[in-house]
Amino acid sequence: MELKNPEMFSAIARRYDILNRILSCGLDRRWRRKTAQAARLSPGSRVLDVCTGTADLALSFSEAQPHSCITGIDLSPAMLEIGAAKINAKRCRPQIFLGRGNALDLPFEDSSFDITATAFGLRNIPDYHKGLREMKRVTKTGGRILILEFAPPRKGLWAILLGGYLKHIVPRIGAWLNNSSQAYAYLSSSIFSFLTPTKLCRVMEEAELGEITSQPLTGGIAYLYQAKKI
Repeated sequence: MELKNPEMFSAIARRYDILNRILSCGLDRRWRRKTAQAARLSPGSRVLDVCTGTADLALSFSEAQPHSCITGIDLSPAMLEIGAAKINAKRCRPQIFLGRGNALDLPFEDSSFDITATAFGLRNIPDYHKGLREMKRVTKTGGRILILEFAPPRKGLWAILLGGYLKHIVPRIGAWLNNSSQAYAYLSSSIFSFLTPTKLCRVMEEAELGEITSQPLTGGIAYLYQAKKI
């Protein structure tokens, strides 16, 4: 099993950063900075960014702690190519290393990282349980797992407005930007089909992670989940 629709992500790679701005109403950069700050990195901390995409989260970790060592993996060579260009432009090498890798079979030894994280990647992994177990495996005992992810819209007026935006407006913007609404429609629908915060915390418990917390961001559009490897 691999990442859902890896070819699709390669096809939209050059528009992916714009897509994230659209899906998050322009808030995703702030959320990534918050995630990086929550990691509380020290000089020399080893960080893994799973499903790094175009390396935005990896860059946020670099900005939070310039003397950490960050590795980002993704299945899409096109996304990694764009991420590498962004890293080179910011002169972060050799601090950030990018490579191709499967989130369900991480190419690292057990207990390799102090922090293992992912931003908007978990919902695109076909087996959440196995993905979390792999993240746990490569994290040192006492290290932490951080997950930044969209949450399905809840009940109420805000959910109706957000739901309408994701279902109807985002695919139309995608068609205008990329001459195809299919990828954008998929990414919008993937938010609706993803686990609720309560269910995701339960899956994290089943992966035998400890000290699990979930923090709503911007009215619950997204959540920051944190856990500890015990």
